[in-house]
Amino acid sequence: MTFLKKYAFNGVGFNLLLCSLTIQWSFIMQNIWKMQSGVMHFGIVSMVEANIASLAVLVSTGAVLGRINPLQLIIMSLIETVLYSLNKELGFNTFKVTDAGNSIFVHVFGAYFGLAVSFSLYQSEFSKINSGKSNLFSLIGTLFLWAFWPSYNSSGILGNDSHRAIVNTYLALVSCTLTTFGLSSLLEGQNRFNIIHIQNASIAGGVAIGTVANMMIQPYGAMLVGLAASILSVFGYAFLKPLLARKLKIQDTCGVHNLHGLPGVMGGILGVILTLKAKESHYGFGIYELFPALAPLENSTDLYEIHADYVPIDAGKNRSTSQQAVYQLVALVSTLAISIIGGLLTGVLLKLRIWDPSEHEYSCDVNFWKLNEYPKQRQSFNIE
Repeated sequence: MTFLKKYAFNGVGFNLLLCSLTIQWSFIMQNIWKMQSGVMHFGIVSMVEANIASLAVLVSTGAVLGRINPLQLIIMSLIETVLYSLNKELGFNTFKVTDAGNSIFVHVFGAYFGLAVSFSLYQSEFSKINSGKSNLFSLIGTLFLWAFWPSYNSSGILGNDSHRAIVNTYLALVSCTLTTFGLSSLLEGQNRFNIIHIQNASIAGGVAIGTVANMMIQPYGAMLVGLAASILSVFGYAFLKPLLARKLKIQDTCGVHNLHGLPGVMGGILGVILTLKAKESHYGFGIYELFPALAPLENSTDLYEIHADYVPIDAGKNRSTSQQAVYQLVALVSTLAISIIGGLLTGVLLKLRIWDPSEHEYSCDVNFWKLNEYPKQRQSFNIE
């Protein structure tokens, strides 16, 4: 978030603000859906889930970075966290889908929610100013993301599934990074790399592999996912982003559509395909941990036989893999619908003048917050 020269400190500071706010608000949203006997539960699992919820908000922030004030960002994050929690509850507890690395529920939701807000808040004059220092810090941020992405994709799973998620994510990342450098050089010419491609598309493989990270896709499959994600992301930055700005009036400051949106949709579609191909002969009883809804019904003979082998599998819905694949697709479509509609309505709400008091402008300086010390500076982003 530091690549905007005059908005670098604000980009980092407001991220910290929104992250802290969203984590606390997410705790409440989680317990609203899962509360029993009026008691709210807090622990390591809920902490991890709250951190993941904050990621969806930070993804959305990238689409409107530098164009809305802190109060609008706070309102946006509060609304988005409610819709994110609703959508994830619908996907995991109603549709019973699998999304190990949250390609669908974080990246797709966050990207298209932010894009919808950006569409509602379109500004005719909007330009971007970068600098070598701001881009350097942004690239360092990419390296942190790159290094920790395997632990993120494996954070909610255990055992063999976690092992596969780590290995598959690393392979997708290295393949994606190598492809990104090659494509960037080809598109730029003169033996040069585009820093925007390297900052963003090099980690698109981690997004795309998310839904299927814990599945058996073989090493070459993971590397192909990374390759395809890089192609999708780099060409999205080079050609699709200007088209969206020109034709649909969508100003995507950080290019979240190309890093999170498109690779996330790709991951969701891969989830549908690989669910259709999943077999018990490949996973053994582990297929019921991968897809809990495939497990036999409560008190059925099949479940009794599984328990007789001392396998601790919970009762499921006795779905076939084809039925599960349909639910995976439904979860992807519903996520797109909820995020886009919710983002459009949120954008309309943020356009109200009550959220944009012209006499107040908050700025995040190097060491501390300042109020009304600097004149208001409008950041803009001009896609040529």
